[in-house]
Amino acid sequence: MKRIILLLLIVCLCPVPFMYAANDVVGLYQVPAVVLVGILAVALIVVIYNLWMRHVFQRKELRLLREHNKLLENMPVFYAQVRVILDKDGVVDDMKITTGNELFKKLFQPVGPYKNFNNRIWKDDTSFIRAVQRVLDENHSVSYNYHHDRSGVSFEVLIRPTSERCVIDIFGSDTTRLHKMEDQLRAANEKLTLALDMAHLIPWRWDLEKRTITFDSHYRMTLRRWENGQRQQGTHVYPVSECMDCVCPEDMEKVRKNYEDLISGRKHVVTEEFRITSYENGTPYINWVEVRAVAEKPGEDGKVKFLIGSLQVITKRKNEQLELIRAKERAEEADRLKSAFLANMSHEIRTPLNAIVGFSSILASTENPDDRKEYASIIENNSQLLLQLINDILDLAKIEAGTMDFFYAPVDVNELMTEMKNLFVKRVHPGVTLEMVTGVSSCYMSTDRNRLSQVLINLLTNAVKFTDKGSITFGYKLRGSEIYFYVADTGCGIPKDKQHLIFDRFVKLNTFVQGTGLGLPICQHIVDKMDGHIGVDSEVGEGSTFWFTLPYHSVKPETPSVSVLSQSSSGNGQRVKLLVAEDNESNYRLFYSILHAQYDLIHAWNGREAVELFQKHHPDLILMDLNMPEMDGYEAVRQIRRYSSQVPVIAVTAYAYAVDEQRVMSSGFNGYLSKPINVGKLNEMIVEKLSKNSK
Repeated sequence: MKRIILLLLIVCLCPVPFMYAANDVVGLYQVPAVVLVGILAVALIVVIYNLWMRHVFQRKELRLLREHNKLLENMPVFYAQVRVILDKDGVVDDMKITTGNELFKKLFQPVGPYKNFNNRIWKDDTSFIRAVQRVLDENHSVSYNYHHDRSGVSFEVLIRPTSERCVIDIFGSDTTRLHKMEDQLRAANEKLTLALDMAHLIPWRWDLEKRTITFDSHYRMTLRRWENGQRQQGTHVYPVSECMDCVCPEDMEKVRKNYEDLISGRKHVVTEEFRITSYENGTPYINWVEVRAVAEKPGEDGKVKFLIGSLQVITKRKNEQLELIRAKERAEEADRLKSAFLANMSHEIRTPLNAIVGFSSILASTENPDDRKEYASIIENNSQLLLQLINDILDLAKIEAGTMDFFYAPVDVNELMTEMKNLFVKRVHPGVTLEMVTGVSSCYMSTDRNRLSQVLINLLTNAVKFTDKGSITFGYKLRGSEIYFYVADTGCGIPKDKQHLIFDRFVKLNTFVQGTGLGLPICQHIVDKMDGHIGVDSEVGEGSTFWFTLPYHSVKPETPSVSVLSQSSSGNGQRVKLLVAEDNESNYRLFYSILHAQYDLIHAWNGREAVELFQKHHPDLILMDLNMPEMDGYEAVRQIRRYSSQVPVIAVTAYAYAVDEQRVMSSGFNGYLSKPINVGKLNEMIVEKLSKNSK
């Protein structure tokens, strides 16, 4: 600038002396010198002014540049200019920073004058390397997101090419706050998603104009042909007709009514439960859903354009509600059955008890032997009915408690059938024949003899009740791996519409026939527990055939017991002595009435006295009650066995379960009889045990 001003002054002042000289010597110029000097002065002033204005403009530009640089330095944007070094294949090999603003320096702090840029900052950032390669290859700007771990700052980075080959500009705007807000929004969405997921809620939006329903994608449902739905920005969109096809036809009317209530404005919010058909791997199943819906504010035309709401799958809850309803119904039914049971038991117990009490009172005053015999027979028959009733009640209690036990052993089926015939041959009505049919000449199977007998006795008892003429036929057939038992009669028969009820508790098709309505249900339970099946075939007026099947496993027969003869004397010719341990006087009087004619009886009132009397009298056989004061029967037998292991001891108890018999036989006893005492069985067992002990 100084050189230019000096040059202009020289140019302007040099002509002045020449003009004076010319004017004096030659006289050619007539213009005064002062005029020329003035012109030159003006020109000089103009030049100096222009030069000054240019200097002022440059200073202004420099100030603006400084302010711009200061603004650039203070902005949350880092900037760097980088020279990229390529290998022979044109692939980015290294990068050198040529310049960078303060924010860039502060963030990345390269060593020295921007050395080792690639190694220190971007070495592990492959996305940056790929972005730089794209910028150089395609010659256009590329942006990507970058997170600086050390500072925790996030940037949106823009890489752009420059006019110079292999030189790029890098800009990075601070998006930390935006990323934090996005993270918070993402966390809130995750919590909302978790809450919706835990509540099994499915958000939806119904577009009434487009006739589509949009579901949140995270809560997709397995409705029919869901693959037809379109994915749009994290949601699934389905035609309304597609969704309505999934509603069960029985519930479609209430869905339609709720829809019309919302559209018409009669209701602002609706909540409804209905069923839909869902699919899993192509297999349909029914789901219960609860839908809440609200209509958005109508548009300017007054029409509702959107319905929004939530859908919740409530199948589990609905099943639990239905189960509670069923449980309530079962409880009410149980209460009804209990009342029916008590009323029925009152009637059934009083009926045989009336005969027993009545004929017992007149038996003592009757002198006619035939009448006494008849009355005794009536008392015995009603006693058996009462005993059967009590046994049914006990069996029902065991079924309810799940404690009915089964003990399997070899059973001679033919022998059992013969016992059944002998038991019922005198019970059938006059004119009715009882026939037994055996499948094979010899049949042994592993089963519970008592339970098998119980089922047969119940079926034969029913046949005797309802057969006034004709015949009753019972028997069995072998059918491969199962055995088929049947009881056929020519009685009144059972209507087809009532046959499914006869195995229910307390069901009596004829209320004028004695019975509790428990026999057949107990039979069904026993047969089911023994892995069998039970059923009935019947025609009204033609008779009935009750049958049941059991698994058949042939076994070898047990060694037959030695037959014994009745005896009332010991080996030395003296009468046999029996020790009866019984704390109830009436029960002892019964034993005395049955046995005193044949045996010498010794009475002990409790277990301790029984041990003392045994040591004193050395009886040939002991009848031992189990439940006695001071010392029970189990402890008494343990002490008696210290003195003798040979004397037979028969347990006589009111405990009648099979598990009680098992305990008795494993506690040192030789036999077991349950109360009430059967006179025939008592005599047979005494004779048998005395005979075995005498050998």
